[in-house]
Amino acid sequence: MKNEIVAGRSFIAQDYKDVASVILLDQELANSLFGSAQEAVNQVIDVGGFSYRVIGVYTSDEAKTAKTFGIGGLPITTNISLANNFNMDEISDIVFRVNDTSLTPTVGPELARKLTEIAGLQQGEYQVADATAAFQEVQQLFGFITTIISAIAGISLFVGGTGVMNIMLVSVTERTREIGLRKALGATRANILIQFLIESMILTLLGGVIGLTIATGLTAIAGILLQGLIAGIEVGVSIPVALFSLAVSASVGMIFGVLPANKASKLDPIEALRYE
Repeated sequence: MKNEIVAGRSFIAQDYKDVASVILLDQELANSLFGSAQEAVNQVIDVGGFSYRVIGVYTSDEAKTAKTFGIGGLPITTNISLANNFNMDEISDIVFRVNDTSLTPTVGPELARKLTEIAGLQQGEYQVADATAAFQEVQQLFGFITTIISAIAGISLFVGGTGVMNIMLVSVTERTREIGLRKALGATRANILIQFLIESMILTLLGGVIGLTIATGLTAIAGILLQGLIAGIEVGVSIPVALFSLAVSASVGMIFGVLPANKASKLDPIEALRYE
């Protein structure tokens, strides 16, 4: 989003030519220092022992995102003069923003070439770092990490489901006489099937609840630790994600409980009652 002047004016060519002692403030900093953007205009502030007159105030999304105290900007010629007065290093980087990000691959190299030409430096002295490309690389990295985590989660669910299935198969064997007695008293195959499916789902759902509780606790601890490092960050467990995880846990129990439940429902009541 383009920064907009909300009070006063922006820099003009004469400011750069005269190395003017003027400054632009972002709205957050202007409000903090003078109460409002309008009150900030024509005020004089001290920066490193030098006085600068506020000529304008602009909106700044970056300042809001970073949760900083505020941002001020000087004409580049004034900035260079200030750096020279303090024997500071030369300006290390310049940030440009284009309204149409699709133009970045074209505009970036052209800016580097033009700056190199103006400064009389050898070709390649100025380099372009495209934030969009960097962001895409980060997205690809997170996508890869997500794929790996998803694969690990899938394997974990399969292993866990197999364990539940084995437990239920053992349970069917140990409860053979109970199943035979229930069938002798009128329980249908569907009754037995549903009973063991529900038991399997409860088992995995209980595991899901325990896992979700641990995850919520760890997330809360991480949130407390991160707030001390990054101002304004909020960490928490999403309710839809939590409900989805519980639904997946129950589904795993139902899927892997089919074999034991089917085995239990097919037991012959007479043979089951004779089982020792």
